[in-house]
Amino acid sequence: MHYIIGTVVRVSNRAQSSGPRSITAQQVKRTNNTPFNADKVYTLYNIQKNDDGVKYTFTDNGGGQLELVFNEPLDADKCIANALGERLPEYDEFWSRSSA
Repeated sequence: MHYIIGTVVRVSNRAQSSGPRSITAQQVKRTNNTPFNADKVYTLYNIQKNDDGVKYTFTDNGGGQLELVFNEPLDADKCIANALGERLPEYDEFWSRSSA
């Protein structure tokens, strides 16, 4: 579980960075293909395991709630990372290197 209660989600319109880019490279706007509305700021309010998986509850800056159910926390992390335009750390690789 990478994202915890209190995480703020603002949908990013910028592409994920994958290293150095040329100064002449054109910036490409990302399409919002997440359940988050680009007009709102969300805060992760609650994480709860239920019969269907793991329910993540977000509150938005308008006082509304958004409830999303994921099969497992990693699915939620991927969804949030996508909305933020971030990449998740490679935890498996980190732990395999540190235990060697």
